[in-house]
This record gives sequence, C-alpha cells and structure tokens, in this order.
Amino acid sequence: MAERMTFPMYAIHRQQTQALWQAVQSLLDERGRDGGGGPSGG
Repeated sequence: MAERMTFPMYAIHRQQTQALWQAVQSLLDERGRDGGGGPSGG
C-alpha cells in the first residue's frame, strides 16, 4: 500500500488538512522513538 491516503471531505481546507497530517505524523514519530515502534505489553 504505497499509495497516499486521500480524504475528499477535507480537500476544501487544504491548510487545515496539512496541519492535521503534520500533527498525526508528529505523534507517530514520538511513539516510534519512545516506544521503539513495537506494541507495549500493557
């Protein structure tokens, strides 16, 4: 699945959509660094 996901309902507000994706990517990066990328046994 190398294709990029698209959400047509967000296409109207391009800047807000970009901010959303940056926030999601930031959270994923933090979890990847802090958690080693694996599931927590929790």
